[in-house]
Amino acid sequence: MTAQLPSRRIALAGAFATLALAGCSSTKKSDTSDDSDASTRLKAAQDVMAKTAGYHVKLTSSGTPDQESSLKSGEGDVVNSPQSFKGTVTANTGGSDVKAEVISIEKESWVKPGFSSKYIAVNLDDMGVPLPSSLFNASKGLPALPVLSKDMKKTGEKLVGGEKVTLFKGTVDGPTATKAMGFGRTRKDYTVEVGLNDKNEMRSMSINGSFFDSSDATYNLEMSKFGQKATISKPA
Repeated sequence: MTAQLPSRRIALAGAFATLALAGCSSTKKSDTSDDSDASTRLKAAQDVMAKTAGYHVKLTSSGTPDQESSLKSGEGDVVNSPQSFKGTVTANTGGSDVKAEVISIEKESWVKPGFSSKYIAVNLDDMGVPLPSSLFNASKGLPALPVLSKDMKKTGEKLVGGEKVTLFKGTVDGPTATKAMGFGRTRKDYTVEVGLNDKNEMRSMSINGSFFDSSDATYNLEMSKFGQKATISKPA
């Protein structure tokens, strides 16, 4: 009996070791599976943005400085082909917030400020506003940010416009993020959180980072009405 104890202990130790290794292996496999699922869904969401005729977008911000030209808020319709936007934009320029109607088609843009009855051709960069055709470009702009992240992970769920979305959050390095957005500073990483519905439509996006010289800021977007194609034409 006594002679058998060591062998039993060895057998038990081996069994526990096997269970421990199995547990570690299972956890690692689960983590890898989650990462793969996130990557698959985010790429699918980017494809949805690229293939849809158009959608409605609403943008808000927090932390934007008054002493620098900055995009404050906006709302309007995006059309994918030709890449166009029509809506309203509020920007800080010269220390004051200015709200204007905006039409942008490919690389041309026109604004109608509150004091004017006509649209005026402008360079949106002068207002601190990125060109919509670049900003909403599915392969290079905002819709591409989530797939440009190397550490996107599922973080939970929330409601957007009464619809449940799954949240994914990660970081994008400064140079890559600013190139995609068309504005911002490159001094540090940007945090990106995106919400996808069951159809892999990108219903929300939140971006925090060093947008300005004097401060960090956060931009929040909500997208809806996927598949619509608004009529957008050059102003008369």
